[in-house]
Amino acid sequence: MAASVATALAEILAERSRLNMLLGLPILLGAVIVLAAVLWMQFTNSYKKIEKIIIAFVSVIGVSFIFELALVHIDWGAAVMDG
Repeated sequence: MAASVATALAEILAERSRLNMLLGLPILLGAVIVLAAVLWMQFTNSYKKIEKIIIAFVSVIGVSFIFELALVHIDWGAAVMDG
């Protein structure tokens, strides 16, 4: 429960700033809009669907990173020594 509340709060704080930067909305109006959207998702269980989509996107990024590592020939010994 606390993790869900903390995640929602982080989303509200981040999204209100994004709405301000992208659309020029006042911070308070952006916070109210995002709060309404997050509450709607929480109470309609559509939040779980969005979480699955986000997990899919992150998985694609992870697989792409591993694929890119397979394409590049890395001298791991030199990489460790330079670090």
